[in-house]
Order: sequence, then C-alpha cells, then structure tokens
Amino acid sequence: MYGIVIIPPQYRYTVTPHTIHTQYIYILTLNLPSQFNTTQPEDLMSWQDFIDKGLLEGGVVREAAIFGIDGGIWAQSAGCNISEDEQRAIVDGLNDPPLREIRVGGRKYRCTMSSLDVILSKLTTSEPSDGRVRGGGGGCIIKKTNQAVIVAEYPSKSSEMDVLAGVEQLGNYFITQGY
Repeated sequence: MYGIVIIPPQYRYTVTPHTIHTQYIYILTLNLPSQFNTTQPEDLMSWQDFIDKGLLEGGVVREAAIFGIDGGIWAQSAGCNISEDEQRAIVDGLNDPPLREIRVGGRKYRCTMSSLDVILSKLTTSEPSDGRVRGGGGGCIIKKTNQAVIVAEYPSKSSEMDVLAGVEQLGNYFITQGY
C-alpha cells in the first residue's frame, strides 16, 4: 500500500523508518503546534512535568506514565496505574515484536502496530479489572527510549496521529538526552 501525505509548510516533521517482520514502513511524525503544550522539554523540571505539562495539558491524552525499562514508575497521571507485570509485558513485547494485545492499568488493548520502539493499539474493553467503567474507544501509544518507556492513553475524540506525534517528540527528546 502506498500513500501520499501533504504537509502544510508551517509544520515541522520527521520520518522514522521501522521494520515489522520483513515489511518496511515509515512513520511520519508531525510537530503540531496546537495539540500539545508548547513548553519546550528543556524547560520542564521533573519527570512529572513531562506527564502533566508535556502530555496531559493539551487534553489530547487521557492518562500517561513514564517508567524505566528495568521497571519502576518514574511519573504517572492520577488515574494511570500500570502494574509491574504490565510494565514487564510491555518491555518484553517491545523487545520481541509483534504483539497481539497489551494491558495498561487493567485495560486491554489490541495492537495495530508494534516494533522495537513503538506500539500503537486500540482499546478493546471499557471495564478494567477494578470494575470502574471508562469511556469507550480510544487507544494507547507506547514509545521506548534508551532507559524509559512512555505510555499515553487517549480517548476516542483524539487523533491517533496527533498522540503519536507528541509521544514520538517526547521520546526523541529523551533519547537525545541519554534517557
């Protein structure tokens, strides 16, 4: 399948090649000015700032977390509770794609794309194991960096590509900083 993408001149973008099985794909990452907070990564003071001001503040992402590849939550939003088993399963899946499904905070997601550093997935259930009913739809994007994993859950009203652009931008910043 081939496609043409028209990018308005005011947007900056990057193209990242990925290999899934023997297929080569390219992920186009747009740096969208209005969807996420305009705070520059170097202006943020803590891991929690990356969650609160970098991902959640624009309203595109519902829940978010950053955890270490070796385990342990570095920062998370109030409603994001990723268990140690879920953290391990995500890292294992990123190290050995493809994945069929993942669980984040008890919610089950069907993977639509997985590679060695990115997972795109869609919500398959609206009731997590704790019994709380969540709004239906939406998805989850996960990005692995050198030392961390960024998890961003988004509602159905948000565009997967907008969320991917924000998560990729944050992940690429972490990589340039050695994380």
